[in-house]
Amino acid sequence: MSRTMAEKSSKHAFSAANLAMKALALAVLTLAYSAAPAHAQQCGAQAGGALCPNGLCCSQFGYCGVTDDYCGRGCQSQCGVSGRRSGNAAPVRAPQCGAQAGGALCPNGLCCSQYGYCGITSDYCGAGCQSQCGVHAGGAAPVRAPQCGAQAGGALCPNGLCCSQFGYCGVTDDYCGRGCQSQCSVNVRRSGNAAPVRAPQCGAQAGGALCPNDLCCSQFGYCGVTDDYCGRGCQSQCGVNARSGAGSVVTRELFDRMLPRHDCPDRDFYTYDAFLAAARAFPAFGATGDEDARKREVAAFMAQAAHGTSSSSGGPSYSGGFCYKEAQTVTSNYCTPNAQFPCAPNMTYHARGPMQISYNYNYGLASQAISEDLLRNPELVSTDPVVAFKTALWQWMTPGDWNQPSCHAVITGLWTATPPHRAAGRVPGFGLTTNILTGGRRCAAEDDTGRVGLYKRYCDLLGVGYGPNLGCRGQVPFDGEIEAPAK
Repeated sequence: MSRTMAEKSSKHAFSAANLAMKALALAVLTLAYSAAPAHAQQCGAQAGGALCPNGLCCSQFGYCGVTDDYCGRGCQSQCGVSGRRSGNAAPVRAPQCGAQAGGALCPNGLCCSQYGYCGITSDYCGAGCQSQCGVHAGGAAPVRAPQCGAQAGGALCPNGLCCSQFGYCGVTDDYCGRGCQSQCSVNVRRSGNAAPVRAPQCGAQAGGALCPNDLCCSQFGYCGVTDDYCGRGCQSQCGVNARSGAGSVVTRELFDRMLPRHDCPDRDFYTYDAFLAAARAFPAFGATGDEDARKREVAAFMAQAAHGTSSSSGGPSYSGGFCYKEAQTVTSNYCTPNAQFPCAPNMTYHARGPMQISYNYNYGLASQAISEDLLRNPELVSTDPVVAFKTALWQWMTPGDWNQPSCHAVITGLWTATPPHRAAGRVPGFGLTTNILTGGRRCAAEDDTGRVGLYKRYCDLLGVGYGPNLGCRGQVPFDGEIEAPAK
Protein backbone atom coordinates (compact mmCIF):
# COMPACT_ATOMS: atom_id res chain seq x y z
CA MET A 1 0.00 0.00 0.00
CA SER A 2 1.35 3.46 -0.87
CA ARG A 3 1.83 6.18 1.74
CA THR A 4 -1.01 8.22 0.25
CA MET A 5 -3.41 5.31 0.37
CA ALA A 6 -2.40 4.59 3.99
CA GLU A 7 -3.00 8.22 4.98
CA LYS A 8 -6.43 8.20 3.36
CA SER A 9 -7.28 4.93 5.10
CA SER A 10 -6.14 6.35 8.44
CA LYS A 11 -8.19 9.54 7.93
CA HIS A 12 -11.31 7.52 7.08
CA ALA A 13 -10.83 5.39 10.19
CA PHE A 14 -10.38 8.50 12.38
CA SER A 15 -13.46 10.13 10.84
CA ALA A 16 -15.60 7.06 11.44
CA ALA A 17 -14.38 6.81 15.02
CA ASN A 18 -15.07 10.51 15.54
CA LEU A 19 -18.61 10.17 14.20
CA ALA A 20 -19.21 7.16 16.41
CA MET A 21 -18.04 9.10 19.47
CA LYS A 22 -20.28 12.04 18.57
CA ALA A 23 -23.26 9.72 18.11
CA LEU A 24 -22.54 8.11 21.47
CA ALA A 25 -22.27 11.50 23.15
CA LEU A 26 -25.53 12.62 21.57
CA ALA A 27 -27.25 9.44 22.72
CA VAL A 28 -25.97 9.92 26.27
CA LEU A 29 -27.09 13.55 26.24
CA THR A 30 -30.51 12.58 24.91
CA LEU A 31 -30.83 9.91 27.57
CA ALA A 32 -29.81 12.38 30.24
CA TYR A 33 -32.46 14.87 29.12
CA SER A 34 -35.15 12.24 28.88
CA ALA A 35 -34.30 10.91 32.32
CA ALA A 36 -34.24 14.31 34.00
CA PRO A 37 -37.41 15.16 35.90
CA ALA A 38 -39.70 17.86 34.48
CA HIS A 39 -39.48 21.22 36.18
CA ALA A 40 -42.54 21.98 38.29
CA GLN A 41 -44.60 24.81 36.93
CA GLN A 42 -43.61 28.13 38.46
CA CYS A 43 -46.49 30.51 37.88
CA GLY A 44 -50.02 31.17 36.65
CA ALA A 45 -52.97 28.82 36.75
CA GLN A 46 -50.61 25.86 37.04
CA ALA A 47 -49.11 27.21 40.30
CA GLY A 48 -52.01 28.70 42.20
CA GLY A 49 -51.81 32.02 40.35
CA ALA A 50 -48.23 32.73 41.47
CA LEU A 51 -46.39 35.61 39.77
CA CYS A 52 -42.89 35.19 38.40
CA PRO A 53 -40.02 36.78 40.36
CA ASN A 54 -38.31 39.93 39.05
CA GLY A 55 -41.32 40.79 36.90
CA LEU A 56 -40.72 37.96 34.43
CA CYS A 57 -43.50 36.87 32.08
CA CYS A 58 -45.51 33.75 32.89
CA SER A 59 -45.98 31.56 29.82
CA GLN A 60 -49.18 29.75 28.91
CA PHE A 61 -47.57 26.62 30.31
CA GLY A 62 -46.72 28.11 33.71
CA TYR A 63 -43.02 28.94 33.37
CA CYS A 64 -41.07 32.20 33.79
CA GLY A 65 -38.96 34.01 31.18
CA VAL A 66 -38.61 37.11 28.97
CA THR A 67 -38.75 35.87 25.38
CA ASP A 68 -41.79 35.75 23.13
CA ASP A 69 -42.31 32.15 24.20
CA TYR A 70 -43.06 33.50 27.68
CA CYS A 71 -44.37 37.03 27.06
CA GLY A 72 -46.20 36.36 23.81
CA ARG A 73 -49.26 34.38 22.85
CA GLY A 74 -50.97 32.87 25.89
CA CYS A 75 -48.87 34.75 28.44
CA GLN A 76 -50.73 34.65 31.77
CA SER A 77 -49.25 37.50 33.81
CA GLN A 78 -46.65 40.31 33.76
CA CYS A 79 -46.73 40.11 29.98
CA GLY A 80 -45.77 43.70 29.26
CA VAL A 81 -42.20 43.48 30.50
CA SER A 82 -40.53 42.20 27.32
CA GLY A 83 -39.96 44.54 24.42
CA ARG A 84 -39.86 41.52 22.13
CA ARG A 85 -43.24 40.09 23.01
CA SER A 86 -45.96 39.81 20.41
CA GLY A 87 -49.25 41.66 20.63
CA ASN A 88 -51.18 38.51 21.53
CA ALA A 89 -50.43 38.36 25.23
CA ALA A 90 -53.34 37.94 27.59
CA PRO A 91 -53.87 40.65 30.23
CA VAL A 92 -52.95 39.94 33.83
CA ARG A 93 -55.78 38.04 35.51
CA ALA A 94 -57.39 39.99 38.34
CA PRO A 95 -57.20 38.16 41.67
CA GLN A 96 -60.41 36.31 42.45
CA CYS A 97 -60.40 35.79 46.20
CA GLY A 98 -58.77 36.33 49.56
CA ALA A 99 -56.81 39.34 50.73
CA GLN A 100 -56.16 40.32 47.12
CA ALA A 101 -59.90 40.59 46.40
CA GLY A 102 -61.42 42.07 49.51
CA GLY A 103 -61.74 38.72 51.29
CA ALA A 104 -64.00 37.20 48.62
CA LEU A 105 -64.60 33.45 48.75
CA CYS A 106 -64.18 31.28 45.67
CA PRO A 107 -67.34 29.92 44.00
CA ASN A 108 -68.23 26.24 44.27
CA GLY A 109 -66.22 25.86 47.47
CA LEU A 110 -62.88 26.10 45.63
CA CYS A 111 -59.71 26.87 47.58
CA CYS A 112 -58.22 30.37 47.49
CA SER A 113 -54.46 30.25 46.92
CA GLN A 114 -51.97 32.50 48.70
CA TYR A 115 -51.92 34.60 45.53
CA GLY A 116 -55.68 35.15 45.40
CA TYR A 117 -56.80 32.65 42.75
CA CYS A 118 -59.31 29.78 42.86
CA GLY A 119 -58.61 26.09 42.27
CA ILE A 120 -58.52 22.63 43.86
CA THR A 121 -54.93 21.39 43.58
CA SER A 122 -52.33 21.62 46.34
CA ASP A 123 -51.08 24.85 44.75
CA TYR A 124 -54.41 26.38 45.79
CA CYS A 125 -55.47 24.28 48.82
CA GLY A 126 -52.02 23.68 50.31
CA ALA A 127 -49.46 25.93 51.97
CA GLY A 128 -50.66 29.52 52.16
CA CYS A 129 -54.26 28.73 51.21
CA GLN A 130 -56.45 31.59 52.45
CA SER A 131 -59.97 30.17 52.58
CA GLN A 132 -62.08 27.05 51.96
CA CYS A 133 -58.91 25.02 52.28
CA GLY A 134 -60.46 21.91 53.76
CA VAL A 135 -61.42 20.31 50.45
CA HIS A 136 -57.85 19.21 49.79
CA ALA A 137 -55.72 17.14 52.13
CA GLY A 138 -52.73 19.45 52.19
CA GLY A 139 -50.98 21.73 54.65
CA ALA A 140 -53.77 24.25 54.36
CA ALA A 141 -54.13 27.26 56.57
CA PRO A 142 -57.47 27.75 58.34
CA VAL A 143 -60.09 30.06 56.87
CA ARG A 144 -59.53 33.64 58.02
CA ALA A 145 -62.29 34.89 60.28
CA PRO A 146 -64.04 38.03 59.00
CA GLN A 147 -62.72 41.18 60.65
CA CYS A 148 -65.43 43.77 60.25
CA GLY A 149 -68.91 44.72 59.11
CA ALA A 150 -72.02 42.57 59.16
CA GLN A 151 -69.87 39.43 59.28
CA ALA A 152 -68.20 40.55 62.54
CA GLY A 153 -70.93 42.19 64.57
CA GLY A 154 -70.54 45.56 62.88
CA ALA A 155 -66.91 45.96 63.94
CA LEU A 156 -64.90 48.76 62.35
CA CYS A 157 -61.47 48.14 60.86
CA PRO A 158 -58.47 49.43 62.81
CA ASN A 159 -56.52 52.47 61.59
CA GLY A 160 -59.49 53.68 59.57
CA LEU A 161 -59.20 50.92 56.97
CA CYS A 162 -62.14 50.14 54.69
CA CYS A 163 -64.35 47.13 55.40
CA SER A 164 -65.04 45.12 52.23
CA GLN A 165 -68.40 43.58 51.37
CA PHE A 166 -66.98 40.27 52.58
CA GLY A 167 -65.95 41.54 56.02
CA TYR A 168 -62.20 42.12 55.64
CA CYS A 169 -60.01 45.22 56.12
CA GLY A 170 -57.87 46.95 53.50
CA VAL A 171 -57.34 50.10 51.43
CA THR A 172 -57.66 49.09 47.76
CA ASP A 173 -60.77 49.33 45.61
CA ASP A 174 -61.60 45.73 46.52
CA TYR A 175 -62.13 46.95 50.09
CA CYS A 176 -63.14 50.62 49.69
CA GLY A 177 -65.11 50.30 46.46
CA ARG A 178 -68.33 48.58 45.51
CA GLY A 179 -70.04 47.02 48.52
CA CYS A 180 -67.73 48.61 51.10
CA GLN A 181 -69.49 48.49 54.48
CA SER A 182 -67.74 51.14 56.59
CA GLN A 183 -64.95 53.75 56.56
CA CYS A 184 -65.14 53.71 52.79
CA SER A 185 -63.91 57.23 52.10
CA VAL A 186 -60.31 56.75 53.25
CA ASN A 187 -58.97 55.58 49.91
CA VAL A 188 -58.58 58.30 47.31
CA ARG A 189 -58.44 55.62 44.60
CA ARG A 190 -61.76 54.03 45.44
CA SER A 191 -64.60 53.94 42.94
CA GLY A 192 -67.77 55.92 43.45
CA ASN A 193 -69.81 52.83 44.34
CA ALA A 194 -68.98 52.52 48.02
CA ALA A 195 -71.84 52.33 50.47
CA PRO A 196 -72.00 54.93 53.24
CA VAL A 197 -71.09 53.94 56.78
CA ARG A 198 -74.06 52.24 58.43
CA ALA A 199 -75.46 54.13 61.40
CA PRO A 200 -75.46 52.10 64.62
CA GLN A 201 -78.81 50.43 65.22
CA CYS A 202 -78.93 49.64 68.92
CA GLY A 203 -77.37 49.86 72.35
CA ALA A 204 -75.29 52.70 73.75
CA GLN A 205 -74.48 53.87 70.23
CA ALA A 206 -78.19 54.37 69.41
CA GLY A 207 -79.70 55.74 72.60
CA GLY A 208 -80.26 52.29 74.10
CA ALA A 209 -82.52 51.10 71.27
CA LEU A 210 -83.36 47.40 71.11
CA CYS A 211 -82.99 45.40 67.91
CA PRO A 212 -86.16 44.28 66.10
CA ASN A 213 -87.19 40.62 66.06
CA ASP A 214 -85.31 40.04 69.35
CA LEU A 215 -81.97 40.19 67.56
CA CYS A 216 -78.83 40.60 69.63
CA CYS A 217 -77.12 43.99 69.85
CA SER A 218 -73.35 43.71 69.34
CA GLN A 219 -70.75 45.66 71.28
CA PHE A 220 -70.51 47.97 68.27
CA GLY A 221 -74.23 48.77 68.16
CA TYR A 222 -75.46 46.55 65.32
CA CYS A 223 -78.14 43.86 65.18
CA GLY A 224 -77.61 40.20 64.31
CA VAL A 225 -77.84 36.60 65.49
CA THR A 226 -74.34 35.11 65.32
CA ASP A 227 -71.78 34.94 68.12
CA ASP A 228 -70.30 38.21 66.86
CA TYR A 229 -73.55 39.88 67.93
CA CYS A 230 -74.81 37.64 70.77
CA GLY A 231 -71.44 36.72 72.28
CA ARG A 232 -68.73 38.74 74.00
CA GLY A 233 -69.73 42.36 74.49
CA CYS A 234 -73.38 41.86 73.48
CA GLN A 235 -75.43 44.75 74.88
CA SER A 236 -79.01 43.49 74.84
CA GLN A 237 -81.23 40.51 73.96
CA CYS A 238 -78.19 38.27 74.16
CA GLY A 239 -79.84 35.13 75.49
CA VAL A 240 -80.45 33.36 72.19
CA ASN A 241 -77.54 33.16 69.79
CA ALA A 242 -76.55 31.35 66.65
CA ARG A 243 -75.54 28.27 68.63
CA SER A 244 -79.09 27.52 69.70
CA GLY A 245 -82.00 26.25 67.62
CA ALA A 246 -81.43 26.29 63.88
CA GLY A 247 -78.11 28.06 64.38
CA SER A 248 -76.78 25.03 66.24
CA VAL A 249 -77.59 22.85 63.22
CA VAL A 250 -76.47 25.07 60.34
CA THR A 251 -73.35 27.25 60.37
CA ARG A 252 -72.90 30.11 57.95
CA GLU A 253 -70.38 28.09 55.91
CA LEU A 254 -72.73 25.10 55.73
CA PHE A 255 -75.66 27.33 54.77
CA ASP A 256 -73.65 28.72 51.87
CA ARG A 257 -72.84 25.18 50.74
CA MET A 258 -76.50 24.24 50.93
CA LEU A 259 -77.50 27.25 48.82
CA PRO A 260 -74.84 27.57 46.10
CA ARG A 261 -77.16 29.52 43.73
CA HIS A 262 -74.33 30.38 41.35
CA ASP A 263 -76.46 31.70 38.51
CA CYS A 264 -79.74 32.35 40.32
CA PRO A 265 -81.51 35.66 39.66
CA ASP A 266 -82.27 36.25 43.36
CA ARG A 267 -79.20 34.51 44.78
CA ASP A 268 -78.47 37.30 47.29
CA PHE A 269 -81.98 37.42 48.81
CA TYR A 270 -82.02 34.29 50.96
CA THR A 271 -79.25 34.97 53.49
CA TYR A 272 -78.04 33.09 56.52
CA ASP A 273 -78.72 36.02 58.85
CA ALA A 274 -82.29 36.33 57.57
CA PHE A 275 -82.82 32.60 58.04
CA LEU A 276 -81.64 32.68 61.66
CA ALA A 277 -83.52 35.89 62.44
CA ALA A 278 -86.75 34.32 61.20
CA ALA A 279 -86.05 31.08 63.07
CA ARG A 280 -85.85 33.05 66.33
CA ALA A 281 -89.57 33.78 65.92
CA PHE A 282 -90.19 30.01 65.87
CA PRO A 283 -87.85 28.72 68.61
CA ALA A 284 -89.02 25.10 68.32
CA PHE A 285 -87.76 24.92 64.74
CA GLY A 286 -84.47 23.04 64.59
CA ALA A 287 -84.58 22.61 68.37
CA THR A 288 -87.00 19.69 68.88
CA GLY A 289 -85.92 16.13 69.56
CA ASP A 290 -82.45 14.64 69.45
CA GLU A 291 -79.65 15.86 67.20
CA ASP A 292 -80.73 13.67 64.28
CA ALA A 293 -84.32 14.94 64.50
CA ARG A 294 -83.14 18.55 64.51
CA LYS A 295 -80.91 18.00 61.50
CA ARG A 296 -83.61 16.14 59.59
CA GLU A 297 -86.08 18.96 60.19
CA VAL A 298 -83.72 21.58 58.80
CA ALA A 299 -82.91 19.33 55.81
CA ALA A 300 -86.61 18.73 55.11
CA PHE A 301 -87.52 22.42 55.38
CA MET A 302 -84.66 23.47 53.13
CA ALA A 303 -85.51 20.78 50.57
CA GLN A 304 -89.15 21.81 50.31
CA ALA A 305 -88.20 25.49 50.05
CA ALA A 306 -85.47 24.79 47.49
CA HIS A 307 -87.85 22.79 45.34
CA GLY A 308 -90.44 25.55 45.39
CA THR A 309 -87.99 28.29 44.43
CA SER A 310 -86.22 26.54 41.57
CA SER A 311 -87.22 26.10 37.96
CA SER A 312 -85.73 22.62 38.20
CA SER A 313 -84.25 20.35 40.83
CA GLY A 314 -80.77 21.49 39.85
CA GLY A 315 -79.72 18.49 37.81
CA PRO A 316 -78.10 15.31 39.05
CA SER A 317 -76.33 17.08 41.93
CA TYR A 318 -79.65 18.42 43.30
CA SER A 319 -77.92 21.66 44.24
CA GLY A 320 -80.59 23.97 42.83
CA GLY A 321 -83.16 26.03 44.62
CA PHE A 322 -83.55 29.38 46.36
CA CYS A 323 -83.30 31.02 42.94
CA TYR A 324 -86.52 33.03 42.95
CA LYS A 325 -88.19 35.15 45.60
CA GLU A 326 -91.54 35.24 43.79
CA ALA A 327 -93.38 33.66 40.89
CA GLN A 328 -91.94 34.67 37.54
CA THR A 329 -95.25 34.58 35.67
CA VAL A 330 -98.28 36.09 37.40
CA THR A 331 -101.58 35.45 35.63
CA SER A 332 -103.96 36.22 38.51
CA ASN A 333 -104.22 38.42 41.59
CA TYR A 334 -104.87 35.26 43.67
CA CYS A 335 -107.67 37.01 45.50
CA THR A 336 -110.74 35.09 46.63
CA PRO A 337 -113.72 36.54 48.53
CA ASN A 338 -112.96 36.39 52.25
CA ALA A 339 -114.65 38.53 54.90
CA GLN A 340 -111.87 38.04 57.44
CA PHE A 341 -109.00 38.66 55.05
CA PRO A 342 -110.25 40.96 52.27
CA CYS A 343 -107.89 41.84 49.45
CA ALA A 344 -106.38 45.31 49.39
CA PRO A 345 -106.93 47.40 46.26
CA ASN A 346 -104.47 46.81 43.44
CA MET A 347 -102.60 44.12 45.34
CA THR A 348 -101.73 40.63 44.14
CA TYR A 349 -101.20 37.65 46.38
CA HIS A 350 -99.17 35.51 44.03
CA ALA A 351 -96.56 33.02 45.18
CA ARG A 352 -93.72 34.62 47.10
CA GLY A 353 -91.00 33.56 49.51
CA PRO A 354 -89.27 30.23 50.22
CA MET A 355 -92.54 28.28 50.50
CA GLN A 356 -94.30 30.32 47.80
CA ILE A 357 -97.16 31.55 49.98
CA SER A 358 -100.17 32.53 47.86
CA TYR A 359 -103.81 33.73 48.12
CA ASN A 360 -105.12 36.49 50.35
CA TYR A 361 -106.38 34.21 53.13
CA ASN A 362 -102.90 32.70 53.59
CA TYR A 363 -101.30 36.14 53.57
CA GLY A 364 -103.86 37.16 56.19
CA LEU A 365 -103.22 34.19 58.46
CA ALA A 366 -99.47 34.70 58.17
CA SER A 367 -99.92 38.39 59.03
CA GLN A 368 -101.50 37.45 62.35
CA ALA A 369 -98.73 34.97 63.14
CA ILE A 370 -95.72 37.17 62.37
CA SER A 371 -97.22 40.60 63.20
CA GLU A 372 -96.89 42.08 59.71
CA ASP A 373 -99.65 43.58 57.56
CA LEU A 374 -99.16 41.39 54.52
CA LEU A 375 -102.64 42.02 53.16
CA ARG A 376 -101.80 45.67 52.54
CA ASN A 377 -98.11 45.02 51.93
CA PRO A 378 -97.78 41.59 50.32
CA GLU A 379 -94.59 42.70 48.57
CA LEU A 380 -92.78 42.49 51.93
CA VAL A 381 -92.47 38.75 51.32
CA SER A 382 -90.33 39.45 48.26
CA THR A 383 -88.44 42.48 49.57
CA ASP A 384 -87.66 41.60 53.20
CA PRO A 385 -85.81 38.27 53.50
CA VAL A 386 -86.62 37.93 57.22
CA VAL A 387 -90.34 38.29 56.50
CA ALA A 388 -89.97 35.83 53.62
CA PHE A 389 -88.41 33.17 55.84
CA LYS A 390 -90.99 33.87 58.56
CA THR A 391 -93.87 33.13 56.20
CA ALA A 392 -92.18 29.88 55.20
CA LEU A 393 -91.60 28.85 58.80
CA TRP A 394 -95.19 29.76 59.66
CA GLN A 395 -96.36 27.38 56.93
CA TRP A 396 -93.97 24.72 58.25
CA MET A 397 -94.84 25.03 61.93
CA THR A 398 -98.64 25.49 61.72
CA PRO A 399 -101.19 22.61 61.66
CA GLY A 400 -103.81 22.78 58.92
CA ASP A 401 -107.45 21.92 58.44
CA TRP A 402 -108.90 18.40 58.46
CA ASN A 403 -106.85 17.43 61.51
CA GLN A 404 -103.70 17.92 59.47
CA PRO A 405 -100.48 18.02 61.54
CA SER A 406 -97.71 20.51 60.97
CA CYS A 407 -94.67 19.52 58.96
CA HIS A 408 -92.66 20.26 62.11
CA ALA A 409 -94.61 17.69 64.13
CA VAL A 410 -94.29 15.07 61.40
CA ILE A 411 -90.57 15.31 60.75
CA THR A 412 -89.54 15.57 64.42
CA GLY A 413 -91.62 12.58 65.53
CA LEU A 414 -94.16 14.54 67.56
CA TRP A 415 -96.99 13.21 65.39
CA THR A 416 -98.06 9.58 65.45
CA ALA A 417 -100.11 8.03 62.67
CA THR A 418 -103.43 6.59 63.84
CA PRO A 419 -104.93 3.49 62.16
CA PRO A 420 -107.11 5.65 59.84
CA HIS A 421 -104.03 7.63 58.81
CA ARG A 422 -102.10 4.45 58.10
CA ALA A 423 -105.01 3.08 56.10
CA ALA A 424 -104.79 6.23 53.97
CA GLY A 425 -101.04 5.71 53.53
CA ARG A 426 -100.20 8.73 55.67
CA VAL A 427 -97.13 7.66 57.63
CA PRO A 428 -94.33 9.70 59.25
CA GLY A 429 -91.43 10.75 57.06
CA PHE A 430 -90.34 13.36 54.56
CA GLY A 431 -93.01 12.19 52.11
CA LEU A 432 -95.82 13.29 54.40
CA THR A 433 -94.46 16.87 54.49
CA THR A 434 -94.85 16.89 50.70
CA ASN A 435 -98.46 15.71 51.12
CA ILE A 436 -99.15 18.52 53.60
CA LEU A 437 -97.50 21.33 51.65
CA THR A 438 -98.95 20.41 48.25
CA GLY A 439 -102.40 19.29 49.37
CA GLY A 440 -101.61 15.86 48.01
CA ARG A 441 -101.14 17.07 44.44
CA ARG A 442 -97.66 15.58 44.20
CA CYS A 443 -98.66 12.28 45.79
CA ALA A 444 -100.25 11.05 42.58
CA ALA A 445 -97.10 11.81 40.61
CA GLU A 446 -95.13 9.02 39.06
CA ASP A 447 -91.80 10.59 39.96
CA ASP A 448 -90.75 13.04 42.66
CA THR A 449 -87.03 12.36 42.64
CA GLY A 450 -86.17 16.05 42.47
CA ARG A 451 -87.72 16.90 45.82
CA VAL A 452 -86.43 13.71 47.45
CA GLY A 453 -83.01 14.26 45.89
CA LEU A 454 -82.78 17.71 47.44
CA TYR A 455 -83.71 16.28 50.83
CA LYS A 456 -81.04 13.58 50.54
CA ARG A 457 -78.44 16.15 49.55
CA TYR A 458 -79.16 18.30 52.59
CA CYS A 459 -79.17 15.28 54.89
CA ASP A 460 -75.79 14.29 53.49
CA LEU A 461 -74.41 17.77 54.11
CA LEU A 462 -75.75 17.70 57.67
CA GLY A 463 -74.47 14.18 58.28
CA VAL A 464 -77.79 12.55 59.16
CA GLY A 465 -79.78 9.58 57.87
CA TYR A 466 -82.81 10.11 55.67
CA GLY A 467 -85.40 8.34 57.82
CA PRO A 468 -88.31 6.31 56.39
CA ASN A 469 -91.00 7.05 53.81
CA LEU A 470 -89.32 9.65 51.61
CA GLY A 471 -92.02 9.76 48.94
CA CYS A 472 -95.77 10.28 49.24
CA ARG A 473 -96.98 8.40 46.18
CA GLY A 474 -100.37 6.86 46.95
CA GLN A 475 -100.93 8.81 50.16
CA VAL A 476 -104.47 10.18 50.49
CA PRO A 477 -104.56 13.95 51.12
CA PHE A 478 -105.97 15.11 54.45
CA ASP A 479 -109.05 16.46 52.71
CA GLY A 480 -109.76 12.91 51.56
CA GLU A 481 -109.32 13.33 47.83
CA ILE A 482 -106.32 12.39 45.73
CA GLU A 483 -105.71 15.08 43.14
CA ALA A 484 -103.95 14.65 39.84
CA PRO A 485 -100.45 16.11 39.82
CA ALA A 486 -100.13 19.71 38.70
CA LYS A 487 -99.02 20.14 35.13
